Amino acid sequence: MKILQKGFTKDGFSIQLEDWSEDFTTYKYKFDIGAYPKGNWNKRFRAQCEFEDKAEAVKAFEELLNGYVTVFDLAFTVMVSGGNRIPIKDTRLKHIDES
Repeated sequence: MKILQKGFTKDGFSIQLEDWSEDFTTYKYKFDIGAYPKGNWNKRFRAQCEFEDKAEAVKAFEELLNGYVTVFDLAFTVMVSGGNRIPIKDTRLKHIDES
Protein backbone atom coordinates (compact mmCIF):
# COMPACT_ATOMS: atom_id res chain seq x y z
CA MET A 1 0.00 0.00 0.00
CA LYS A 2 1.23 3.45 -0.89
CA ILE A 3 0.14 6.52 1.05
CA LEU A 4 -0.48 9.20 -1.55
CA GLN A 5 -1.46 12.06 0.73
CA LYS A 6 -2.14 12.78 4.41
CA GLY A 7 -4.15 15.49 6.11
CA PHE A 8 -6.85 16.38 8.61
CA THR A 9 -10.55 16.97 8.19
CA LYS A 10 -12.13 20.17 9.51
CA ASP A 11 -13.50 18.19 12.45
CA GLY A 12 -10.05 16.88 13.38
CA PHE A 13 -9.95 13.40 11.87
CA SER A 14 -6.53 12.28 10.63
CA ILE A 15 -7.01 10.99 7.05
CA GLN A 16 -4.86 9.50 4.34
CA LEU A 17 -5.36 8.65 0.68
CA GLU A 18 -4.12 5.13 -0.06
CA ASP A 19 -3.28 3.26 -3.28
CA TRP A 20 -3.80 -0.50 -2.90
CA SER A 21 -3.58 -1.33 -6.63
CA GLU A 22 -0.24 -3.16 -6.40
CA ASP A 23 -1.29 -5.20 -3.34
CA PHE A 24 -4.70 -6.38 -4.56
CA THR A 25 -4.59 -6.52 -8.35
CA THR A 26 -7.88 -8.40 -8.73
CA TYR A 27 -9.86 -6.51 -6.10
CA LYS A 28 -12.47 -4.08 -7.43
CA TYR A 29 -11.60 -1.23 -5.06
CA LYS A 30 -8.03 0.02 -5.57
CA PHE A 31 -8.06 3.27 -3.57
CA ASP A 32 -9.03 3.95 0.04
CA ILE A 33 -9.34 6.93 2.28
CA GLY A 34 -8.42 5.84 5.78
CA ALA A 35 -9.71 7.96 8.67
CA TYR A 36 -8.37 7.69 12.19
CA PRO A 37 -10.72 9.30 14.72
CA LYS A 38 -10.25 8.90 18.45
CA GLY A 39 -13.04 7.10 20.27
CA ASN A 40 -14.34 7.56 23.77
CA TRP A 41 -11.86 4.92 24.97
CA ASN A 42 -9.09 7.39 23.96
CA LYS A 43 -7.66 5.14 21.24
CA ARG A 44 -7.58 5.76 17.54
CA PHE A 45 -9.36 3.33 15.23
CA ARG A 46 -9.57 2.98 11.46
CA ALA A 47 -12.57 3.79 9.33
CA GLN A 48 -12.26 3.51 5.57
CA CYS A 49 -13.99 4.44 2.35
CA GLU A 50 -13.15 2.45 -0.80
CA PHE A 51 -13.03 3.69 -4.40
CA GLU A 52 -12.60 2.00 -7.77
CA ASP A 53 -11.30 5.15 -9.43
CA LYS A 54 -8.34 7.26 -8.31
CA ALA A 55 -9.89 10.54 -9.49
CA GLU A 56 -13.01 9.82 -7.46
CA ALA A 57 -10.89 9.06 -4.37
CA VAL A 58 -8.82 12.24 -4.79
CA LYS A 59 -11.98 14.34 -5.16
CA ALA A 60 -13.50 12.87 -1.99
CA PHE A 61 -10.19 13.34 -0.12
CA GLU A 62 -10.05 17.02 -1.10
CA GLU A 63 -13.70 17.50 -0.12
CA LEU A 64 -12.89 16.03 3.31
CA LEU A 65 -9.85 18.31 3.70
CA ASN A 66 -11.86 21.39 2.75
CA GLY A 67 -14.82 20.55 4.98
CA TYR A 68 -17.35 20.13 2.16
CA VAL A 69 -18.18 16.62 3.44
CA THR A 70 -17.47 14.59 6.58
CA VAL A 71 -16.71 10.90 7.07
CA PHE A 72 -20.38 10.53 8.03
CA ASP A 73 -21.46 11.84 4.59
CA LEU A 74 -19.38 9.32 2.64
CA ALA A 75 -19.55 5.52 2.67
CA PHE A 76 -17.00 5.03 5.47
CA THR A 77 -17.13 1.71 7.27
CA VAL A 78 -15.71 0.44 10.55
CA MET A 79 -14.50 -3.10 11.23
CA VAL A 80 -16.45 -4.81 13.99
CA SER A 81 -16.23 -8.23 15.60
CA GLY A 82 -16.03 -11.17 13.24
CA GLY A 83 -14.36 -9.10 10.52
CA ASN A 84 -17.63 -7.53 9.41
CA ARG A 85 -17.87 -3.90 8.38
CA ILE A 86 -20.70 -1.55 9.25
CA PRO A 87 -21.32 2.01 8.03
CA ILE A 88 -19.80 4.57 10.38
CA LYS A 89 -23.04 6.56 10.22
CA ASP A 90 -24.87 3.57 11.76
CA THR A 91 -22.65 3.52 14.84
CA ARG A 92 -22.60 5.64 17.94
CA LEU A 93 -19.21 6.93 16.77
CA LYS A 94 -20.88 10.05 15.38
CA HIS A 95 -21.01 11.21 19.00
CA ILE A 96 -17.32 10.68 19.76
CA ASP A 97 -15.13 13.31 21.34
CA GLU A 98 -12.45 14.44 18.89
CA SER A 99 -10.54 16.63 21.33
